[in-house]
Amino acid sequence: MNINEKIGVKSYFFFMGKGLTKFDNMYKSNDLFIKKLIMKIKRREHYIGIHPTYNAYNNKEQFKKEKKELESNLDTAITFGREHYLRFEVPNTWQIWEENGMSWDSTCSYADKEGFRCGVCYEYSVFNILTREKLKLKEKPLIVMEGSFATYQANIKPNDMEYKIKLLIKEVKKYDGEFVFLWYNSSFNTNMWKQYQNIYEKVLKWWKY
Repeated sequence: MNINEKIGVKSYFFFMGKGLTKFDNMYKSNDLFIKKLIMKIKRREHYIGIHPTYNAYNNKEQFKKEKKELESNLDTAITFGREHYLRFEVPNTWQIWEENGMSWDSTCSYADKEGFRCGVCYEYSVFNILTREKLKLKEKPLIVMEGSFATYQANIKPNDMEYKIKLLIKEVKKYDGEFVFLWYNSSFNTNMWKQYQNIYEKVLKWWKY
């Protein structure tokens, strides 16, 4: 938030409810620490969404339960988010989000590389291919995830990472699109990410200026 506010942009923070697998439950949404953090985010006027747990992408009851949990514990209306591990199933995931009154999702992306998996850099309406119905839900294509670089493109140099991201920002600006990128809070102040973490601020500056 400090970095964003210095540049004049807002962040979207995604929180997780109680899941059913070993890939979930890194924290509890009613922990005092989380509640204090939520208050700080809201006070500074950033945004709060949902990060559904590992099995919630195609389990409508689980998704509904988690959304209700977060809205209660965080005292916040939940209307947008992104799926855990980018897990996604057409058309079930979109339909579950639609039925729970969600406004937008930002899951459709590559895990191992950057780029335009959806083919566009614009928010677009989604479609249930089984019911043949256009949904109210929108998809915001995720174009860059920092984990695609250091995790999947092993040993990539910071300069190369910067170069690839700059090219994508240039392309999105060319078409007056929306540059959606993901940066995990766990990628700050760790040895693995030390050489890359200053790129976060650079990305914001490249986009804004």
